[in-house]
Amino acid sequence: MEIPVKVDPKNEMNVVIDYTGQSVAPVNHPDETAIQAQLMREQEEGQAISASGKSARAIIKKHTWLGVNVNGNNPYVELELEVLPEHSVSFSGKTKGVIAEASIPKYQPGQEIYVKYDLYDNSKIVIDHS
Repeated sequence: MEIPVKVDPKNEMNVVIDYTGQSVAPVNHPDETAIQAQLMREQEEGQAISASGKSARAIIKKHTWLGVNVNGNNPYVELELEVLPEHSVSFSGKTKGVIAEASIPKYQPGQEIYVKYDLYDNSKIVIDHS
């Protein structure tokens, strides 16, 4: 399966998935292809967890930019979290996602966010955009 993307010629770190359905030049940079595949895989997994996962509060312990911006200046990040489920023991975990540029201050260490996690595998966590 080929996923069309657009790459900013002035900054190869700015990669945008092209959802318009129009053809674009094929991706020829191996890192771009890998990033594209990873983003699509994470999106599919995240949708499944969002649909059936358990909601919880989480405290961000670490915010790491993964070197890519998506759809403009929206950073692709990894968040290390302390997940605080109601009526259950807290646990540490990680998740990756694209954060809207305007929301970057909300996703810094010490901030509380909402997530969903897989009840059967709490290593699978997604940001719950509420």
